[in-house]
Amino acid sequence: MSTSDPFGSPPPPDHSGIAIAADESMDWFPKHVWDEFEKGKLGAMTLLCGIEEDNREKAERMAMVALWCVQDSPQERPPMSVVVKMLEGEVEVKPPPKPFHYLYSVGNVLSPPSTSDYTKQ
Repeated sequence: MSTSDPFGSPPPPDHSGIAIAADESMDWFPKHVWDEFEKGKLGAMTLLCGIEEDNREKAERMAMVALWCVQDSPQERPPMSVVVKMLEGEVEVKPPPKPFHYLYSVGNVLSPPSTSDYTKQ
């Protein structure tokens, strides 16, 4: 019996440096990307995901923009016009604030987040 799917696709690549636990409901890809970003390992993660070296800068930019777009509070998310400029390199992508406050603050009451620099544009 083959380990590939019925359509003949190869098995998924070995991501030995990236632990994504399917059985943990709190561990999902956007949170994992944030954790790697926080550790300064976003570049290494892109390489382990199969992104070639010449596309690494674009992949890191896309991941940082994505982290801006998944902020808990809609007020923290940039408008689409700014997202497009960030992806095209017209606007510097600043380090995003920590998203997913609800995942990190179970049982805590959070104060409302401040408005992001990007929402003011």
